Amino acid sequence: MHMSLTKELNNPSSPVSKWFADKYHKGVGNIIHNHNKVMSQSSIITPTAMSNFPLVGNAVTYAFRKFIASKQQNTYWLNDTLAGRILTRFNLASLNKTCCANSESTEEEAFKMLLLGAFEGYYRSYKPLSIIQPFFKDEGKNFNVSEDYIAQWRPSIDDVSNISAALSKVWYAIEHLINIDKLAASNATFELSSTLHADCQIIIDGTIVDIRTSAKRQPFTLNNFYQQIAYTLYDTEDAYKINQLVWVYTRQQVTFSYKIDQLFKNLEATRADFKKMLITNYHENQIKKHLLLKTKTH
Repeated sequence: MHMSLTKELNNPSSPVSKWFADKYHKGVGNIIHNHNKVMSQSSIITPTAMSNFPLVGNAVTYAFRKFIASKQQNTYWLNDTLAGRILTRFNLASLNKTCCANSESTEEEAFKMLLLGAFEGYYRSYKPLSIIQPFFKDEGKNFNVSEDYIAQWRPSIDDVSNISAALSKVWYAIEHLINIDKLAASNATFELSSTLHADCQIIIDGTIVDIRTSAKRQPFTLNNFYQQIAYTLYDTEDAYKINQLVWVYTRQQVTFSYKIDQLFKNLEATRADFKKMLITNYHENQIKKHLLLKTKTH
């Protein structure tokens, strides 16, 4: 069984949630409050009626990855993503190539990103959305899909198109923080990911970048904050040299950056404490023991 960081953070009684609750202090509350105060004053790209919110969020993340890859002239960017792994698993190399290529229109580009978002969703849940089902069959392999098929995804296509048009503005707000010559790691994992699974969207030049496509006026939650903090703590060997956390809100074109040395008094000690908590509570043998006890009580 692979327990995930996200699910454990959403469970207030989990060991991870309790660990973070013990570390809570007024400074954390101030970060959340000030972050949301700025967000509440921001204008927004209004969501298209009937668009698929979770899928659009995934799609915009892929659009952002592709935007960075184009600046780096990285033609292999998709291979390391979860969507790329699924395309490889199902021998869909031609679709990989098509999604990486330049598009003839913003609508076509948005549709490609929706496909990649759906393939990532499939990787995580093994539940394929109908948007990708044709691509497991012959008719999808040459990108031949019907107008009726496109029509049912039109709201989401328009939503992704509208948001993607603003990505250059978003990048302009953070490009001074990041060395674009450093390759981006997509769906980055850590040594401790084998204990409690976690992968973060993008790490580039020591910066964890979290792409958010939220329509809420005050979208920043404790769990949003803790999740990125957890990724920093997962990197016990300092493999990624994480030095800052960046949040990007694509609908609002608002960005936030927080320096790691201002968030931790002693990062090394906190990482050691976090690692001890994970191994104690989420080691494979502990998980098996938990499942065995759960089975006996039913």
